[in-house]
Amino acid sequence: MILGEIAAMHAKKNADYGSNSDPYANVRAAEEFDVEAWRAAVLRANEKLTRIKTFCRNGKLENESIEDSLLDGASYFIIALRLFRESRDCNASNPN
Repeated sequence: MILGEIAAMHAKKNADYGSNSDPYANVRAAEEFDVEAWRAAVLRANEKLTRIKTFCRNGKLENESIEDSLLDGASYFIIALRLFRESRDCNASNPN
């Protein structure tokens, strides 16, 4: 059930950030600044961890629920893993 919630949240947010041809276009945009896409996803997950720490300290969040932060953080880690593997596989097939 939780994985389904993560998928649903990702699909909903993708409508605002991604594209039909590449659901990770917003994360890959970091490559324009010489930041690997998988690292950009980890940075975004870290932002969610910062929100979660705030919730742990204060017991509340102002702009999104703790459950949304947890789901979103999990989503970013899954995206990071996918992009890391993609990068690793690309580098393995292109040793230059």
